[in-house]
Formats: sequence, structure tokens, C-alpha cells
Amino acid sequence: MDETIRKRQRRKDERPGEIMSAALQEFALNGFAGAKLTQVARRAGISHGTIYNYFDTKEALFRALFRAHFVEPLGDEQMVDAFGDAPFADILRAILRVAFRQAAHSEAVVLMRILLLEWQRFPDLAEECYRELFGKAEAMLRQLIDYGIARGELAPSRIDDSPLVLLAPGINAALFGPLSGLPDWEERAEIAIDAFAESFVRGLRKP
Repeated sequence: MDETIRKRQRRKDERPGEIMSAALQEFALNGFAGAKLTQVARRAGISHGTIYNYFDTKEALFRALFRAHFVEPLGDEQMVDAFGDAPFADILRAILRVAFRQAAHSEAVVLMRILLLEWQRFPDLAEECYRELFGKAEAMLRQLIDYGIARGELAPSRIDDSPLVLLAPGINAALFGPLSGLPDWEERAEIAIDAFAESFVRGLRKP
């Protein structure tokens, strides 16, 4: 293949990522309602029309960003298998810490804040993003709880009906921790997450 053609193809393959990177900057600066695809194109160094070769609408671009940064990193729902025969408490603590760190260290956490602030204006978009992310997370956490019950470490309880409560401390810390202005907010958040996990396990431990 001619080198010029190869470069052109490589550039074409990289373009969706460049558009998404530019879009993240635009959404972070102007929110969803204020973001403009013309500005995304300018940031990406492409024509406005080129965006539509990859993303039909601003909503589609936002959803693609949300999936790439939050849904796809969850990986395979069979996550418990990766921990071998580890105790339930150790797996829970590890998962909650990893989830928090991924959210806290990702510039894409701004997408979560946008959904919180603008969901009433764009309910369909917010609902779809919520369903994709937390639907997958719920299935994974339910699998983890079933694992703890099967090992005889947890007693059956109603937590299986709402396992997303396990993510609450980490999500809250990732979204609002930086607003505290405390230099050690991440360390404080991880201590709180560990304490929450310990309390949860103690409360549901099988007699």
C-alpha cells in the first residue's frame, strides 16, 4: 500500500478519538446544552461536516464519550473470577477502591456532573446513560453478592434488590470530593470507602 494512502487511512482511523477528545473539552467548558459541534470541529481541526461521518448528533457524541469512559472500562461482567478464591470482603474493598480511583482520576467525571445538572432538560439522554452504566454495574455487584452468599460469608438480604448502594460513597466522593479544596480528599475518601465496606460486611455477615 502506498505510504500516502496508509497515512490517510491511519488519520481516518484516529479521527473518532480526536473528535471525542475535542468534545470532552467542549462539554467540560459549556455543559451539554451550551456545547456546539462547530466548536468541537474547530478544536479537532476538522470541518463541521466531518463530525457527521462519525456521530449523527450531539447526543450520539455524548453517549459515545460516556460509554468509552465509564461503561467499557467495566469490562467483563464476570469480574469475580479474576479474584480467584479471595474472601468477599477483600474483593468488595478492591472493587470499590478501583471504581473510585477510575472516576476520581478521569477528566471525564465532568460528564457525570453534566448529567446531574442537566438531566431535566435532556431526560432521554440521562436515562440512557444511567441505564447503560448502572445496569451493567448492578449486574456485576449482584454477582459479587451471590458469590459472598455462596461462600457462606454473607446472609441473604434485600441488598440483592438494590446493590448499587455499594457504589454510593465512591461516586459521591469522586463527584464532590474535589470541591472540598482539601489536598488529601482522595485519601479521606478511600478511608471512608474502606469503613463503608467493613460496615457492610459486618452487617450482612452470616451468623
